[in-house]
Amino acid sequence: MHPRFGASSWITPYGLALVLACALCFWLTRRRARAAGWDVSHIDFALPLSFVVGALGAKLLAVLVFDRLLLFALLLAALPVLGIYCRLAGLSFLRLGDLLAPPLLLWLAVLRVGCFCAGCCWGDVIDLPNAAAHVQVATLPLLNAWLAFTAVTFPPGSFAAQQHAALELILSIGSPSLPVLPTQLYEAFALVALYIVLTRAERKQTHRDGTVVFATVSAYASLRLGIEFLRADNPLVFGMLTGNQLVCMALLGIGGWRLLAHRRS
Repeated sequence: MHPRFGASSWITPYGLALVLACALCFWLTRRRARAAGWDVSHIDFALPLSFVVGALGAKLLAVLVFDRLLLFALLLAALPVLGIYCRLAGLSFLRLGDLLAPPLLLWLAVLRVGCFCAGCCWGDVIDLPNAAAHVQVATLPLLNAWLAFTAVTFPPGSFAAQQHAALELILSIGSPSLPVLPTQLYEAFALVALYIVLTRAERKQTHRDGTVVFATVSAYASLRLGIEFLRADNPLVFGMLTGNQLVCMALLGIGGWRLLAHRRS
């Protein structure tokens, strides 16, 4: 529950989770490609390349634009790589998206466990007397109270403790954080459940290329939109909405529109 393993400066909980997540996503996508009759050499080349370019592009976009949209920046940087490769190799970009989308849910789930271990992406404070004055850390106080049995406390020096000290909710950064919602684990469990539902539905019926990827985008956007109300790390940018929620609304609209178009055709 801290960004580093003791005095180690080059191995971090999130970094370790990222490596494991990429390995799992690569293995699952390769397995799905083989089952679909694809030449897996395409996956062997395109996917690692997209991971590397996506990570570098996300870092650049985070520096130039907004570091709170890191996940979406990573995908924005990686997608053109896959699109260009499919164009050059004569592959269906939407079909590749269908193969990749469900494994990406588990990729995200592992990353969220890494977030919990690193202490980032923490949730709202459970019991805050003056919640109206600290809406970012207590957006939905009543719901927070219902979820109090899941609360966790992050150690001194953690990101949550730093935020609570800055808001004068605790005496100093050297104190543990107040009890907060483990939103990282909520999202991780929900993503695993979503993966199971989508892959089972995929096996039960035929579909047009792109249906799985747009269903995955819509489902994740809906999930993330709700989880963001319980997170305390992202600042509010429009009323009670964060920048990530505005992106999720756009993705939900695009995914829903494309699914409707597929259904009509």
